[in-house]
Amino acid sequence: MTELLENDLLKKSVNIEELRNRFGKNFDKLLFQNALDDLCRENKLVREAGGCRTPKRCAKLNSTQDQLVGQVFQFAEKIRVTPFSMGQIIELSKKKYPKLEIQKIISEKKSFTLSDSTEILGFGRTKGAPIFDYLDSIGFTKQEGNIRTLK
Repeated sequence: MTELLENDLLKKSVNIEELRNRFGKNFDKLLFQNALDDLCRENKLVREAGGCRTPKRCAKLNSTQDQLVGQVFQFAEKIRVTPFSMGQIIELSKKKYPKLEIQKIISEKKSFTLSDSTEILGFGRTKGAPIFDYLDSIGFTKQEGNIRTLK
């Protein structure tokens, strides 16, 4: 798996089918699935939407990409673009989000993932990710791998 991730430093996880294919097409699917489940239970792998990764895996920039990011931040500073957080967006919108309703759904589910964004928040993963990150940052939820629970 490490070999598959080394080729693309920005890739966080490996597609499960891509990983299974590395063992050959004749490799028993049930045996593979059981091994994958065991590795996840032992916290040696973390499942993500459509894939899995090692627990400490994070995307890394190469030197060219790192320089480009630096240039983007310098440009943003030069034109006086300031960073913002999800908390600031919520505060500026002056919209009250149904915290208790979200809490109720999460309590009933016991745990949730980003895939549950539509059910919990009413919109998809892309818009839900920053809100879930915000809920983690204020201590409302706790994230372990790709699973979140109420704190």
